[in-house]
Amino acid sequence: LKIEQLIVDIQYKWTDSDASDLIVSKEKSKADNEDYFFIKTVENIMELIEDHGQKLGTAKSSPFYKEFDTDIDYWESTISQITETLEILIAVQSKWKYLESIFKGQPDISKQLPNEDSIFKRNNQIFKTEMERIAKVRNCQECLIVKGFLSLLYDLNKKFEQIQKNLNQFLEAKRGQFPRFYFLSNDDLLEIIG
Repeated sequence: LKIEQLIVDIQYKWTDSDASDLIVSKEKSKADNEDYFFIKTVENIMELIEDHGQKLGTAKSSPFYKEFDTDIDYWESTISQITETLEILIAVQSKWKYLESIFKGQPDISKQLPNEDSIFKRNNQIFKTEMERIAKVRNCQECLIVKGFLSLLYDLNKKFEQIQKNLNQFLEAKRGQFPRFYFLSNDDLLEIIG
């Protein structure tokens, strides 16, 4: 009965209640004055993941596990997938915010790095569209466990990392030309170059 109630509770929390809703905020970009959505915090989801992960682990060690193995395994797998997707989404969002302020806010940098700028513009649109979708749905399970979304996030992460790497090489080249630039942070240097 305890395990049955646990499964009912987990299902309710992840599908029907707002306990598993992502906290999404809407802001205006300082660079181009466009609206964009971002995940403000994932603390509520992480607490839910930890709590349910622990309870499912306890249920798995119960002698009655066999009766509920399909449900327990399904929820363990689902929660694991939500965790992985959420972690990569937060990483991509962080890289996107950094790059957006550079490529949208400093046109001179965009001109000096045209290849990176065009890659960012394409992927910027993809990221914004996905965040709009997440903001509409909000429920973790519905908006994160979507076919192809995880691989899309890994692809975005890879591209944003490559842009950051090329940007850092560009800044290193500038520092090589003028050694005093070594004493500046990347943000300050970008502002000077811009």
